[in-house]
Amino acid sequence: MLLFLFLATMTIVVCSSSVPPRLAREARTFTRNVPSVADFVETQQSIVSVLDFGAVGDGTFDNTAAFAAAVAAVSTGGLVYVPSGQYSFSSTMVCNGISASVCLTKGVSLVGTFQTVPSHNMGQGGSLPVNGSILLPRSGQGNASGAFLYMPEDTTVRGFSFYYPDVDPKATPVPYPFTIFMSGNNVAVQDVELLNSYNGISAVGAHRHYISRVQGQPCKCVVVVFRSPPRTVCEYESPTTLLNANSTPSPHKYSTL
Repeated sequence: MLLFLFLATMTIVVCSSSVPPRLAREARTFTRNVPSVADFVETQQSIVSVLDFGAVGDGTFDNTAAFAAAVAAVSTGGLVYVPSGQYSFSSTMVCNGISASVCLTKGVSLVGTFQTVPSHNMGQGGSLPVNGSILLPRSGQGNASGAFLYMPEDTTVRGFSFYYPDVDPKATPVPYPFTIFMSGNNVAVQDVELLNSYNGISAVGAHRHYISRVQGQPCKCVVVVFRSPPRTVCEYESPTTLLNANSTPSPHKYSTL
């Protein structure tokens, strides 16, 4: 037993002494650069929850001001997290000349709970989704100008279901602003469901945009990616064909990108 311990000790000493000086210096440098707990806490300041700014996911409270405050808290870049709930929006603000209820700023990501695109088949008599991060636009009825959610450059929206609670699925579709308006370059929308939107996503002029795993039942356009004056043309119409923006909207049908 004594011999074994002696040999083990000797082996460790020999291995340690055989480390080249350059690698030893690099190891010391790596140790000094390992983030501390304080560094981690400081990093987390760029992640905020809308609940900390007064948001209420009860399906009726107007969350326009609460979301604006959360975005302002990470205005230089960060992540705004939206926990599970039904977040209603009944007022608007002006974002670079565009009227919208939710205005992101450069470098901000708005992230919900869905890690894959959700699915709710509204058909002709659906009901309010209750699970996950649900955003409920209520403003802009009868007016297709503006947007619900405004995205400037370097922004991301991921993990939501958008549902218009004031839209009657059995009635003729009423115009609403675009659900998502991409205004800047390098923007991304992922894992999003557009339930009963009138117009889904506008990506006109948003170069290098990324749209992935989007599905739902927009009445008119799912995605608009280019403009052909004097009219807008849908790249993806609901459900499958190209549609002139001035023509009659189609009924609620399910589309997937």
